[in-house]
Amino acid sequence: MDMKKGLNKWLTLPEPFQEILAEGHAMQSQKTFELLTWSSAVKSIPKDICKLTELRVIKMVGLKDAHKLVGSIPKGICSLVNLVSLNLSKNKLFGEIPLELFSLSQLQELNLSNNAFRCEIPREIGRLTNLVVLSLESNHLFGEIPDEIRTLTMLTTLHLHSNGLYGELPAALWTLTRLESLCLTLNMVNGEISPDIRNLQNLRFLNLSMLNVRWPFEFQKDDFPHLEKSFVQTR
Repeated sequence: MDMKKGLNKWLTLPEPFQEILAEGHAMQSQKTFELLTWSSAVKSIPKDICKLTELRVIKMVGLKDAHKLVGSIPKGICSLVNLVSLNLSKNKLFGEIPLELFSLSQLQELNLSNNAFRCEIPREIGRLTNLVVLSLESNHLFGEIPDEIRTLTMLTTLHLHSNGLYGELPAALWTLTRLESLCLTLNMVNGEISPDIRNLQNLRFLNLSMLNVRWPFEFQKDDFPHLEKSFVQTR
């Protein structure tokens, strides 16, 4: 099957964007673009992707060394107002996460993990109130975890591990009662773990190891009825 022709059956692709498919393979539907491999000549996210305003899902995961995107996320991504899932993990994207990204109020999944973003987590993250999955691990993020995460009440997955985050853990963390997976290991956060962590009754996975935090109470798995795996250091 001619992938370019097949994709155009559903989406009107700007001409420069079609070059991505010249040597690659894609899965497509009317509102989904999942790029599995792409031409090795393509080194960055094409700005023309922002013209595909009906897209609901974008998945461009760099599974092979020869197929890893570099550069930054186009600011024009704010035009994709119907987007519910954005997965750009395992690439070599760098710089700051553009603030325009946080105007995509329909997003339910944001996965920018395993890249080289170097910035603070923008406070504008609080605008994405429909987020269910937030994966920003394995970047070069720094600063404090913003208190604005308290508005992300739909979150079931929060992965911020393997960054350079510091400061005390915000009390807002313990209000995210839908969380099933929370991983913050390999950061420089400090302070005390609040007993309010027991509010997270839906946790199945918890990793708060290798942090400079104190537990003023004894951690007991029985406090979390659904917990399957945990890594904590209590002292």
